[in-house]
Amino acid sequence: MTGQYAEFMADEVENWTNIAAIKVGSTSKIQAIVNAVGTDGKLYHLEYDSRWTELTAGVLDPAAGAAENSARWYRYAPDGTVSRTNDTGDWEPYVAN
Repeated sequence: MTGQYAEFMADEVENWTNIAAIKVGSTSKIQAIVNAVGTDGKLYHLEYDSRWTELTAGVLDPAAGAAENSARWYRYAPDGTVSRTNDTGDWEPYVAN
């Protein structure tokens, strides 16, 4: 990993294996966001902001529906339905309010 935030995020990202695609970005509230998908379908997410004391990171195995750190993950289907993980990491239907 290289770039402005590499010294803060590299240890986490370098543990990811068999990555098929990666997207790096930011928002007005988060300085750096890294999302990736592995060749096995696992999803990876990492956030860094200099105001925080810890990184926000998570890995999701979509087949198992298991998410680390009680993270909320969303799954979008071609038919327009949306599912998200609940507190136990299982998939459930999701409808925005």
